[in-house]
Amino acid sequence: MSAPRLECIRLRPYHPGYLVAYLGLGDAGQPRPAMQYGLSLLGACRPDTDIVLVQEYDDVCMHCEKIEADAQGSVWGRAHSCPSSRDPQVVAEVHRENDVILEALGCSYGAALPAEDLFTRLAERLPDLAHLPMQGSDTIQKNYATGMEELRKQWQAVG
Repeated sequence: MSAPRLECIRLRPYHPGYLVAYLGLGDAGQPRPAMQYGLSLLGACRPDTDIVLVQEYDDVCMHCEKIEADAQGSVWGRAHSCPSSRDPQVVAEVHRENDVILEALGCSYGAALPAEDLFTRLAERLPDLAHLPMQGSDTIQKNYATGMEELRKQWQAVG
């Protein structure tokens, strides 16, 4: 019997690349709890699962060990905050990276894409992450390429 269909995943535009890179890492490393949860979402994700690109607090953030209750909220959303949301340099880098990724994908915030479409666009339109301010490293690039292949294998096994 197959696993139940995951209806949608809410992600900030820069999170899919990180998730794919962590998937490519395999058993070689232990990601933070938020990314572990993101990987579990990716594992439950089917090719037709919608990925909604959001600007604020997303499904990965929900499991971050740094998240704090905050009635005033933050730049990432309502009723919570985190250290990165209080650092103007980090906020600017996240927005800059999200803008680059959205432009490459031909999307805007709020877009809902089937996972296979989103990750295919990422692989085709952003095959090299080197120019991205937060993800541009050789290690992430190698793991990203491996992760894309792993994701394709996962989906071939589903259907």
